[in-house]
Amino acid sequence: MASLAHKPIAGSQRHLLSGVTADRWLAALIVALHVTLALVWSVVVPLGEGPDEPAHMRYAIFLAEAGSLPVQRAAPEVSDVPGEGHQPPLAYWLLQPVTRWLPPEERLLEVGANPEFRLSGGDEPNAFFRSTRDIWPYAGVALAWHLARGVSALLGGITVLLTWLTARRCFPGLRWLAPGAAAIVALNPQVLFSHALVSNDPLLIALVSGLVYASVAIVTQRQEAEIRRQIRWPAVAGVLLGLALITKQSALAFVPLPLLAVLLRRDGLGRWLRESALVLGLAVVISFWWYLRNLRVYGDWLGLESFQQTFAPGGIGEFTLRDWNGGFWGLLRSSWGTFGWLTLPMNDGAYWAFAAFLALGAIGLLAALGAGWWRARLDVAVVLAGAVGLAFAWTIMFALVAGAVAWQGRFLFPVLPALAVLLACGLGAILPRRSALWTLIGLLLALAILLPRGLIGPSYQSYVLPTQPATTGNIYGRFDIGWKRGIELRNVEMPREALTGDTIDVTLFWHALEQMEKPRTIFLHVLDDGGEIVAEANAQPLDGKFPINGWVRGDWIRDPKQIELAGVAPGTYRLEIGVWDEATTQRLGVYDRDNKLFGDRIDAGTIVVKQRPASQ
Repeated sequence: MASLAHKPIAGSQRHLLSGVTADRWLAALIVALHVTLALVWSVVVPLGEGPDEPAHMRYAIFLAEAGSLPVQRAAPEVSDVPGEGHQPPLAYWLLQPVTRWLPPEERLLEVGANPEFRLSGGDEPNAFFRSTRDIWPYAGVALAWHLARGVSALLGGITVLLTWLTARRCFPGLRWLAPGAAAIVALNPQVLFSHALVSNDPLLIALVSGLVYASVAIVTQRQEAEIRRQIRWPAVAGVLLGLALITKQSALAFVPLPLLAVLLRRDGLGRWLRESALVLGLAVVISFWWYLRNLRVYGDWLGLESFQQTFAPGGIGEFTLRDWNGGFWGLLRSSWGTFGWLTLPMNDGAYWAFAAFLALGAIGLLAALGAGWWRARLDVAVVLAGAVGLAFAWTIMFALVAGAVAWQGRFLFPVLPALAVLLACGLGAILPRRSALWTLIGLLLALAILLPRGLIGPSYQSYVLPTQPATTGNIYGRFDIGWKRGIELRNVEMPREALTGDTIDVTLFWHALEQMEKPRTIFLHVLDDGGEIVAEANAQPLDGKFPINGWVRGDWIRDPKQIELAGVAPGTYRLEIGVWDEATTQRLGVYDRDNKLFGDRIDAGTIVVKQRPASQ
């Protein structure tokens, strides 16, 4: 008898194998496309310009620096990681390979707060000023920050793959469903944005997406006779749930999901109790230590008091119908694309288009309830709907505690596979040839490609220069208050001659050695031979658009100034430059390269003012 290795493959088998291979290549392509786009977005989105991203990055750096978990306190100035110190640590442990290599002196994350930020009452979308470190080539903490964003992009790829696998497991006969659902997740602009930032969301999304897949696997494994294989997926679900619980507190919302899946398998009460105990037992073994720590440090096992002091000090407020309408509209917008700190929206037309697709999807789902593929998978439908329901329930509960800030689509993203499969099923059923589904995917692809350079990049004004050579400059003076490093004046561009009545341009080039605590004013004095000021200019850098306390270590700034010479007689004058505090009138001292104090101003050179010809 010929061996199986030498038997020819039948035509149907060959076709099946080629189809499987093609599906795998398509899945790999969609995953790779998502990771690539997320990396592009991570380069375009300025560092820090996402909800709480600086605090998340500080958490990872704190672990690298302190080697211990942070303690959250109500007062930010005494909290180890203000804003995010209450979070479980798994996501930040995952980032240790991209932060621990930083030398101790580089483990400092500075951001320059923008006083004109929209959430602070201004009209600009950026919470922070752009920094020289944002400019390629990256180094130091900026490089670590971008590497950490790369980890988020890779986690996004895992979520896309899990969406594909979930769709295939839900409805193996619908070959169009897996690429459709995976593409919806991979190309969603808000999903790309979320995976272009540093936070604990990407890991939570990947872990709960795995939990959704495991739950679907539980209800679709009835034909597997072996007990060992029967408990495999409940065991996987327990491990994933435990890891999610030490990633983010909101993972508690999804504890019922695998228990529901085991119940839907209808194997009897005894087996449900045993497998539920397996799920919960594994989750507890992995995560119990975190909740014991909360009890020891904060006095309650969830650490809710610490969270509420930071995010909801006013407690639960009253919600009106208008609040609910605004909340759900904000939830829809931020599920598809509201960027920055929810301060950079797309055109309203895009949101109405997405709302129309969601409505079509809902109609399609209802219309397809009688289809054979739905009737055969009602238990799968219950698992998917249960996952979505748990995510919505948690988001609403969070909104009741924290207010409007909770209406964010990213809180629904842990169940992206369930959302995408349901939406793809509905859109695939509503119109012939699944045209609604492919139209949505085409729109998402166009937005994913166009938004970084068309909307996001141009919305963030940059006032900084790339890193300059160490030899840059024709002048030197370091301004500080004695025990700090301060800022350096490295170059002055000024005319050496002018005519009476001219307005002359003077350009200053600054280099920040550290972040300063408050804004200060720069003075330029034109002095005669007797030391009297005959003309002057006093202004913050870039006329106040980029105050000194917005500069961070390593920034290079070009600061143009103008001085009016009205009433200045012909002669030779000196230009002096200094930095002072308008509130106290105190000037900063000036130090030379040897760190010796030589005054409180710099002599930038002379200007010869000539008489303007009568014809002019």
